[in-house]
Amino acid sequence: MGRFSVHTSEADEWLQLLSQHPIFLEPPLLQPSTAKSENRASIRRERLVVQGTDLFVAVGNEVRRIDLKACKDAFAESEIRRLGAQNGASKQEAIRSVPWVRLGCEALTFDICKLVVSSNKKLLAAIGTHDVAVVVIPARSAVVGRDRRSGAFDSARFDSDSDENSNKDKNAVGCSTATKKGRWIDCRSMSVGDTSLTTGLRIVDAMWHAMSTTCSHLVVLHANGMLRMYDVSDSVDEPEQTASVFGTGFSAARAVSLTMGSVIASGWTRVTAYIATSDGAIYALCPLIPRRCSIERSWLASLHETASLDVREWQAEEYETSEAIYSPPELVEARAATSWLSKVIAHIGDGGAERVFLTLPKELLRSPAAQGPFLMQPAPAPIKDADLDTESDDESDDECDDASAALRLETPGGLGFIVVAYSDAHLD
Repeated sequence: MGRFSVHTSEADEWLQLLSQHPIFLEPPLLQPSTAKSENRASIRRERLVVQGTDLFVAVGNEVRRIDLKACKDAFAESEIRRLGAQNGASKQEAIRSVPWVRLGCEALTFDICKLVVSSNKKLLAAIGTHDVAVVVIPARSAVVGRDRRSGAFDSARFDSDSDENSNKDKNAVGCSTATKKGRWIDCRSMSVGDTSLTTGLRIVDAMWHAMSTTCSHLVVLHANGMLRMYDVSDSVDEPEQTASVFGTGFSAARAVSLTMGSVIASGWTRVTAYIATSDGAIYALCPLIPRRCSIERSWLASLHETASLDVREWQAEEYETSEAIYSPPELVEARAATSWLSKVIAHIGDGGAERVFLTLPKELLRSPAAQGPFLMQPAPAPIKDADLDTESDDESDDECDDASAALRLETPGGLGFIVVAYSDAHLD
């Protein structure tokens, strides 16, 4: 156990030293006075995202990128020199000297609260309290000797003579100016949403839809319960689909978080958006599916069979009076599901591969009606019933009672869980 503890401590040390790297400490080049000042408290902050060996960091209105493997290698080389009694940079200075880059994006004029990478690892969504922008992640250039191959991101190169020269003396102590300030590279970026429609609407969450064949469908949730899905490869101004959690009615609660099933989730889960509200309630929007999507025939057949069985089961509860025909809600829902699935199956046609890549007609993309709120049975015990110190003012209690995030988890056997996190750090 002692050996394991030492190994764990050494593995964590380079990560602790990484927190002192200039990528986290250098202020944005765009001064706060010229950037939009926003209240970050309205959206949970997720300003770090790891993609492969790359770490993306949001600082103010900037997105930055550093190679974690290079940081760990620099730490290891410094440790080897120390053990060999060789002169060289300390472990801290070795990590601080690892070069990093600033992604130059014209659309990033706001404080970034959250970063989300698309499933194909080519797009990065930057979310603020009132703004969303999509950044095309620059590809690393292939270098053969002194030659550089042309590519789609020629203006966003990571290799340069200045970087090579600044790293020639690996034993040098301290950071070069380029390393401290970071390299600036130009990247394509796009603002998402028509400002004439979304001005003043507070954004609380966003995520990429897993079933998009183009990996370009971004789902944006607003505090008023309005959900918009954009295909950014088609239009960044007009949403492909819209839906509302609260409908046309009034709700004292506000939407706070969004989660969806994975592309391999069973049943309707993969096309269901689960929305958590500030009072801890859960709503569902289904089916929420991109117009350009990939679908397995067996998945559709299974859903259709289940819906058809539900129709036959609930038909026994249907009866007719002199004035109307009464149909239980479960039957109405099962019939609607059967009708929608039958149209999708007919659109696909018979035969062909198991996985189908298709473009759904607009009549099959009707805005889903919200279901819920769902009950938790048995209801969780109030947090104040626990043996905790609850001495605080009423205003603080109100803030602690608010839900702040929702997360969907799934076991290998396909059992799904919805977890709701609250501001006072307890979970339901």
